[in-house]
Amino acid sequence: MAPSENPVQAMRRWLAQGLGRAVLHLELHDSAPFRDLILNACLYEAMFDPQTAPDRAPYLYDVLAASGEEDYFRRRILAALAAPADDLNVDELCGLLLEWARRGDAECRRALYALAGDLAAAGLSYPAYRLIDLDGWDGFVFAAERLGAAIIGGADEVHAGALNHITERLGEGEVAARLDELRARNPLIAAYLDELEADQARMDADRSERDSHLHLDYWQFTARLTPAERRWGLAVCRWARRNPDAPWPDIAADVLAETDPDVHGWPDRVSPRPRAAAAVAVVGS
Repeated sequence: MAPSENPVQAMRRWLAQGLGRAVLHLELHDSAPFRDLILNACLYEAMFDPQTAPDRAPYLYDVLAASGEEDYFRRRILAALAAPADDLNVDELCGLLLEWARRGDAECRRALYALAGDLAAAGLSYPAYRLIDLDGWDGFVFAAERLGAAIIGGADEVHAGALNHITERLGEGEVAARLDELRARNPLIAAYLDELEADQARMDADRSERDSHLHLDYWQFTARLTPAERRWGLAVCRWARRNPDAPWPDIAADVLAETDPDVHGWPDRVSPRPRAAAAVAVVGS
């Protein structure tokens, strides 16, 4: 604890940073002064990107267990998920339901399936991997059927997260063999897989179209870019990697003449010439 912090301030920081000090402190001290902080950390505070950082749910479960008031928090979390608000951290809370379900909590198992199932039926696949972590193939089939129903019902798109997750667990060959058998007799699974395959085909076609332009010279290539592609500059970087022998002095002169502050994705606060010069340094490196 920093000298300038009181225990509540320290606990807030420990929880935000995911530090084990929060667990140790709760094991040795009364948790009552920290109830609101702990509950808020569970319900709302998504401090890490779940795609790039470790899952916080096991850490938060350790916090709740160390508090000595696990059931107090469990009841409030279940109540919050019964009518979830827009700002509720649903995926992390599903992770907590998973922790309890793994330990034999039937009510939390039912709540996890109900919530993940409802979201999958709306075309949202992000809590489905919690079901896979709990029940493996059976959890995947449950989610995939509802995602397929969402597609049949007119959902705009369904992502491949659930399929990717079960493939990581069981292996590509095992999953492919099971799906071949299941697809033939389950129209919901077939709809789910058809959508994923169609989406992959669209992405492959888009990638092929983009790659077909990489052989063009710089001026032909940039003339084909959309305003968004020019703003972010990633397409130009891809072209540069494919064309290391391009006439970079001429390209630099062209980029330095650019006056649009949005081109190449540099912030408006940077004047055009330094921004463009930096873009050339990145693209030509």
